[in-house]
Amino acid sequence: MNASVEISPEINTISEAEKYLKEQQETLASLKIGVPDLNGYPIKNIYARGNEYLIYDTTEESVHQTIKVLIYTEQDDDPKKICHAFNRVKNKFDKLKTVLYKSGDNPLHKQRAASAVVIILQEPNKEDEVNNLLEEITNDIKKEYEDKLWGRLAYLAGALSITLTGVISACFSYVYRNSEFFSNNEILLSVIYCCMFAGIGGFFSVSLKSQSIFIMEATNKFMYFLYGLERNTIAVIAGLACFVLLSSEIIFANVKDGNTGIFFFNECLFLLRF
Repeated sequence: MNASVEISPEINTISEAEKYLKEQQETLASLKIGVPDLNGYPIKNIYARGNEYLIYDTTEESVHQTIKVLIYTEQDDDPKKICHAFNRVKNKFDKLKTVLYKSGDNPLHKQRAASAVVIILQEPNKEDEVNNLLEEITNDIKKEYEDKLWGRLAYLAGALSITLTGVISACFSYVYRNSEFFSNNEILLSVIYCCMFAGIGGFFSVSLKSQSIFIMEATNKFMYFLYGLERNTIAVIAGLACFVLLSSEIIFANVKDGNTGIFFFNECLFLLRF
């Protein structure tokens, strides 16, 4: 006698739920630093990890696309409404991502953003608090970027002041080159022209390297002005040293013999500033 066995629908339902939960746990556990995420991008940093979410960034070239939020609920129907809670702050989160490039891929801002998102994922009723936090982080990034720009401008202004001083002095000296004073001090004209070309070359060198200068938000902008002043002053002093070496034929003696003329001489100094 054959007996048929009927499988209860509840057993099937429990089995499917357990299968889903196991897959969910294994997927989240497998995501580690250096391992490709679900889209195939290697994970660079992990900022927050929970039973139902992972906040991390990847090695993508676009900074605003690197930070990601993965929500994988323990139950397929999402009874805690975690996804819905995140969607209520997603607009502010996306706005924050659009300004991340201004921070130079600073992980501190990403960590702050991740900490704010964790709040809404764990406490869905704190939508206003999280939105305010994300907006505050966005404003901080913008302010930090503006401070960096003003810091670099102050740095360049300090270098430019030396260059302009040299140019004005050289123009004045050239106009009055036939005066009695300069006729009795011909070497002074050469020194002034040398300072001008060295200052111009120094300013271009400072300009090219200004992006690599570390700008601290709390530092007074006048300090960066003095820093630029110092850098170009050193360039002028180095130019004078090169002028002495060239004019005394200690180095590149053929330059002086084969190409006479103070302006050619100083063009060499201009190029040496790079």
